[in-house]
Amino acid sequence: MSTHEPLALARYLFERAPFMQQLGVEVVEASAEAVVATLTLQPWMTQATGVAHAGIVTGLADHAAACAARLASSGDETFVSIEVHTTLVRPAAGFTLRIVGKPVRIGKRISFASAEVFTHDGQQERLCATFSVSLISAPERTKA
Repeated sequence: MSTHEPLALARYLFERAPFMQQLGVEVVEASAEAVVATLTLQPWMTQATGVAHAGIVTGLADHAAACAARLASSGDETFVSIEVHTTLVRPAAGFTLRIVGKPVRIGKRISFASAEVFTHDGQQERLCATFSVSLISAPERTKA
């Protein structure tokens, strides 16, 4: 899908990913500079202590960062992670998560992006994770 409307493309990229659909992620802003998405946490998304599972946090950050790379690129390629680094700054304890993905450098074959994940408890938003990823570009595939 090629489009000049960043928000429509970002929403398309999240909607076509079954994991993101299952989570109920909502893309709220998108441009060539950043993709912002939100998630309302459900009990099944938490670990034993009641905070968001690190797998959920990392999955959200990975997808937002790859989406940001796609919006910053000039083609219709898909970006696939080849190396990721997640730093869990504090427990993701709250009601919602806000994820901000940003392109760092878009290359011909290898690109770099980042994401930050914030938790909100109804009163205060706090950074809970940072994420950096190396991505490889590939032609877009259609689902089988």
